[in-house]
Amino acid sequence: MIRKPKILVQVAGILLLTLSLGLIGQQIWLSWPQISALRLQPGPAAGAFLLTCLNLLLTALLWHTILAGLGTTLALRVALPIWFVAQTARYVPGNVWHLFGRVYLMQQVGVAAQTTSQSLLIELLQTILTGLVVALLSLPFWQAQMDWGWFLLLFPLLLCVLWPSLLHQPLAWASRLFGRKLEMGKIEGQKLSLLLAGYGFSWLLHGGSIFLLAIALQPLPFTTFPAITGIFALAWIIGFLSFITPSGLGVREGALSYLLSSVMPLPQALALTLLSRVWLTVAELCCTAFAFCWKKR
Repeated sequence: MIRKPKILVQVAGILLLTLSLGLIGQQIWLSWPQISALRLQPGPAAGAFLLTCLNLLLTALLWHTILAGLGTTLALRVALPIWFVAQTARYVPGNVWHLFGRVYLMQQVGVAAQTTSQSLLIELLQTILTGLVVALLSLPFWQAQMDWGWFLLLFPLLLCVLWPSLLHQPLAWASRLFGRKLEMGKIEGQKLSLLLAGYGFSWLLHGGSIFLLAIALQPLPFTTFPAITGIFALAWIIGFLSFITPSGLGVREGALSYLLSSVMPLPQALALTLLSRVWLTVAELCCTAFAFCWKKR
């Protein structure tokens, strides 16, 4: 009986992944004449790959900063390989195994599971919070007419930006949920603000990478950059929250191609969506190799 829910989740994940990829495949088939006419320009494509690598390194550095803020001293050449190796587990169905993997790898170097878990929660909260802010701020660039009521959602998010210590509250809720007092470190408000700025800049790097990849396929005005950045942030969050698919595979691509079609032709949006996944995967492998080479020096 215990394994039944797990099996149901796995089946649901496979069905959702199959459905998502099937719908994307259908659109690619219908748009193939236009997609095949696109030509990838090497200059912007290389720039997109470079920004993707820089963003991955920045994200790993931000996590290392969180650990330092919690009082854990760990050499950067040890922390980076752990972050990148654990990231490869994102492609295992469940979308949480990279988090468990990081906890396990950190235990091997003497860091308590509770400390690592707290750092992961802060990392996720900051990533999702800044992603939602970026997505909401980009809404005016999506279309000429829109419901400005969506901007009311910014107020609770901006409260967390103005008073970042509020981000510690979910940790207190977790403590009460598990019925025991957790010994939790706290990061100073000023450092949390700097981390929020860092994660916000990370989304801009993400958006810049997608924008360069887009213009590598077909010229676009720079005014589409804010919309593309916000769309990617929202699609990433949707993919992440689809826990039953590996790394949001299929779900993120479906959301991204659909939303991108509001600022560019659908064939270009489909090609861009697939290329962005390839670029990210190759960049992760390259950064992982770099981190290991640095560790062995």
